[in-house]
Amino acid sequence: MYSFLSIPIFLAAGFLIPFIGSSNAKNSRRIALIASFLAIVVSLFEIPSVLLNKISVKYMSGWMAPYGISVAVDAFSLVFIILASVIGFLVVLYSKKYITSWSVEYYTLLMLLFTGVMGVLHAGDLFNLFVFFEILSIASYALTAFHKNKKSLEGAIKYLILGSFTASFMLLGIAIIYGIAGTLNMADLAGTLGAGLSTSTAIAFGLIFAALAFKSAVVPFHYLKSDILEVTIPPVGAFFASIVSATGIYAIMRLYFTVFNAGFLTHHILILLGVMSIILGSLMALKQKDIMRLLAYSAIAQVGFVVLAFGMGAFVSESYIAGIYHLINIVFIDALLFFCAGVLVLKHKTTNMEHLQGVGTVNPVLSYGFLIGALANAGVPLTNGFASKWLIYVASIKVSPILTIITVVASAITLAYSLKAYSVLFLSNAKNPKTIKLDGTIIFPIVFLCIICIALGIFYTAGISISEIATKALLNNKPYILGVLG
Repeated sequence: MYSFLSIPIFLAAGFLIPFIGSSNAKNSRRIALIASFLAIVVSLFEIPSVLLNKISVKYMSGWMAPYGISVAVDAFSLVFIILASVIGFLVVLYSKKYITSWSVEYYTLLMLLFTGVMGVLHAGDLFNLFVFFEILSIASYALTAFHKNKKSLEGAIKYLILGSFTASFMLLGIAIIYGIAGTLNMADLAGTLGAGLSTSTAIAFGLIFAALAFKSAVVPFHYLKSDILEVTIPPVGAFFASIVSATGIYAIMRLYFTVFNAGFLTHHILILLGVMSIILGSLMALKQKDIMRLLAYSAIAQVGFVVLAFGMGAFVSESYIAGIYHLINIVFIDALLFFCAGVLVLKHKTTNMEHLQGVGTVNPVLSYGFLIGALANAGVPLTNGFASKWLIYVASIKVSPILTIITVVASAITLAYSLKAYSVLFLSNAKNPKTIKLDGTIIFPIVFLCIICIALGIFYTAGISISEIATKALLNNKPYILGVLG
């Protein structure tokens, strides 16, 4: 298993940076770049194995499942492993201008954050899923406070307190499951719990769901999303909004379909949560005057589209494909928007759009990048956002025209606040606009993400094909179970 190597690579980088970077701060970023690039390489090397064997499994210390620790990768998880490695590399590359001090601490925490994400995406049992989520969470708390000012410390403390509560929910749910089944291996649990679902099992999953929904910012577990993204530095905020949220959704769907087989948590609940996220996220984004809070609520709304699509899947199977495709798309869209807005925030030391009025007029790369991201976010034709949202519209018509109306109106609202933000930042007249010089470490991530957003919109069949492969792996858990248990 090649992709598994990304975990020890990031972990080793996290331990090496304090030693090597202490003598020369530039070494910290170099090690992080090398580790992030190697993660992309090993993740791509996993593609042939997964396509040929359907599932790739590694047993720690030679102990076979369900007795030992196992990590497993199928097409569903591999999609997000590759996404996480690519966005992780772009975040490290983009961070150069932001990190002028405390670079050893920053890149160490970033490597631990990446370790947690990759661990969750590879985990084959519930306990290690919890452990890696805790690694992810601890690094997130520290990175939220990285500014070391009052607002960032307040946001980090809030994040720590609520994160600890939700972690206890997850651990309690896992304990209940272990008490019921006597195992925590996902493949083993699929056979054990699938035989007869009980009230206790439903409660356990509900507790785990609450913890994972908090990471994904699904309404009503969205409370801190805007506060966190407002105070974190933009490269970290981009990773939180895109990959961390996607990782939470991945974990929910992995457990929902592979372990519990959707036996008790009805799709109607997912539809309700999706609609709530769409409506609240869209309306709250419309009234924001802070660009980072606006993007945070926008991300909540887009996650709502994904949850809604998964909820409608019980009635229209194609909706699962739409949900995965949209989740892939919003990872790129959110990262692009945060990267473009982040440059303006860095230059002018504020996230208030009134103070940022017209400051983006001096740089066409940022202007076109933000515009493409805004149009993709709203689902305008020829962008990747339109391709996946169109699939959701078509599926929603078959389920209920009311859902179609909600999603279309929400997309119109998204277009309104996205163009409002673009107009304020890039079209207004600024009194004294500062010249913004961009180097390759900022231009490359933005241009790359722009190309992806347009390419997946024009050549949408490629995105649909990838989503179909991932969907088949998610919905049919038998190859996963047989692959892990042998």
